[in-house]
Amino acid sequence: MSNSAEAAGEWIDVGAAADLAARELQQVMVGRTRVALSCVEGRFAAINGVCNHVGGPLGEGRLDGDYVVCPWHHWKFHRATGEGEPGYEADRVPRHEVKVEGGRVFVSAEPTTKRGKLPHPPHRLARPVVRESGPIRVLGLSTTAMEKGHPRYSTSEDLLEHALAVARESRGCETDSSSCATSSSATARASTARPRAPAPGRARSRRWTRATSSSVSTKRSCTGPT
Repeated sequence: MSNSAEAAGEWIDVGAAADLAARELQQVMVGRTRVALSCVEGRFAAINGVCNHVGGPLGEGRLDGDYVVCPWHHWKFHRATGEGEPGYEADRVPRHEVKVEGGRVFVSAEPTTKRGKLPHPPHRLARPVVRESGPIRVLGLSTTAMEKGHPRYSTSEDLLEHALAVARESRGCETDSSSCATSSSATARASTARPRAPAPGRARSRRWTRATSSSVSTKRSCTGPT
């Protein structure tokens, strides 16, 4: 299928029907609009490719029966009508007309329905930040790739401990720490919790170590009010 769509009046040629029918769901461009094009038992349908939730790419998701499932947070929209799953029908994305002529698939340039969004409660992390009394609490997370049976010195953990010490001693923060040793083994998974005796000036310090199948090394320090 060519990346460049050719406009023909109010219809956009998005590619050869035989090629597009080979995949049950895919993203195509209708002008500058992302569209989720689906094909089930030879019948094409098209809806806007931007999820109502946080803009996930519907065309890169999957089909669950007649519903397109967003790959980001699994919101569902009917592949032909754009309506949300049962109970959330009004939470819909626009639908586009589709036709097949001369072995080519054409999608209407303009949607035939409008987007509709139901009110949803905000995510807990999106709540207004209110500074309560008391010290700021800091949680530090450290992840290091290593073999389960061969632990080694972790620069990320050491740097994290230094950062937490500064927060605790210079800023008066309450601190917790969590370290995760990740193994390159694809099979072994173990989890242990080992409380550590607090060093002077390091009250409320904890460490967890865990071996997983990941070999990715990351580190992150999070701060926020109580």
